[in-house]
Amino acid sequence: SMASNIQRVLQSMVKPKNRVLLGFVEDGFSTLVPVYGDYEYIFGYKAAHVNITGKSGVAGKTSYALFLIASALSKSKQDETRSLAVVGFNVKEKDLLAVNNFGFNSLDDAISELEKMPGYKDDASMWAKAKEEGVDPIKIFKECSRIFEPAKDYYYGLQDLLERGPYVFLSLFDISDIDDKFESLVLSITEQYKDNNTSFIKLIRDLSSRLDKNRNSQYINISYTTHHVSTVQKFLNRLNKILHSQVLEKESPRGHPLNIDYIETGDFWIIDINPLKDNEKRMVFFSILSDLSSILESKKQGDPNFETFPSRVAIFVDELNKFAPSTKSAYSPIKNFLIEIAARGRSIGLSLIGAEQFASQIDEEILGNCSTYLIGKTDNVELSNKFYKKLSEGLQKRVENLKAGQLVLIHEAIRVPIFIRYPIPLHRVEE
Repeated sequence: SMASNIQRVLQSMVKPKNRVLLGFVEDGFSTLVPVYGDYEYIFGYKAAHVNITGKSGVAGKTSYALFLIASALSKSKQDETRSLAVVGFNVKEKDLLAVNNFGFNSLDDAISELEKMPGYKDDASMWAKAKEEGVDPIKIFKECSRIFEPAKDYYYGLQDLLERGPYVFLSLFDISDIDDKFESLVLSITEQYKDNNTSFIKLIRDLSSRLDKNRNSQYINISYTTHHVSTVQKFLNRLNKILHSQVLEKESPRGHPLNIDYIETGDFWIIDINPLKDNEKRMVFFSILSDLSSILESKKQGDPNFETFPSRVAIFVDELNKFAPSTKSAYSPIKNFLIEIAARGRSIGLSLIGAEQFASQIDEEILGNCSTYLIGKTDNVELSNKFYKKLSEGLQKRVENLKAGQLVLIHEAIRVPIFIRYPIPLHRVEE
């Protein structure tokens, strides 16, 4: 088909006011044609959530996510009815920390330089086409990105966690330690000690004192609920180990949590959690998720305190499998919290942009709630998973041989799988 015919078909699937550039296809003459997604199917309220899967280093999951983020925020800047902000979690080395370190002064400068550099001609063409669509990553990431570092910019006291709910507190503990008794104890602790005064150290001292006073009994009462002393001892043992942390304030009830209230339309906040242990990463992730869910719920209900807050917020996180593993045998109220957010997020404008090497590692309910999937190069063994039945046998064969910068797109508004290309992130261009 000619480019004009392809473009007419693709444009007919998404209303002009809802178009978000997702990538490009080519006609038989190598003419680039933009592929649009529907804003309301990606960021709410009709549907939500994006999942990007593929082999590490080849599929370019983070690279594509940054292209999508630049495209969506550019759209938001152009149309005030598309009020959007993005929160990204840096989970690997300096993956996201360099997004605003460009070797170019402007997008025009970047396109001009790429045209002269060996191996970057196609990227130059795609960025030129993206510019025609109003997408400018240099402008977006230089003007709108902010980076937050652990200990320096954020840390949490016990009261900060308890007021965000028991599941944020529970996320500090190893999943293998959490059973129904442990969860019940944390619920009771939340009820009794959410008092704006108790710190982690004070909690430990108080529970230890109560154990000493009840040496002749196998049970103690916390917030009108009876708990076995072995469960309380287990909790104290685990908590003492956890407190050796750079993001937990031990002595004072309050720390310095990230104040997500200050995020504005068009912002791209990058929260560095790479230096943290896995349990600390979970806690920070769920803390932000809890805050955003609460704020967007209030905004949806007309709370005047959040009148200027973005109507939609997207969260990008790589290695999503660490937060929502597919293991069915593991008891995980933490994962259930994420499942709940994924299920109702579209209605309040909260969406996930998740990435992982293997879709089979992600909880099926979370994966099933996504409206948009992008699949990069994937091995035959992984392709045998039932998730990939969305692709025909012929498409699966092609997925095994995809190159960097190529993905299969499955998007609810387009209805059929389509191969797309996207350009290299400009901060990763090497001379």
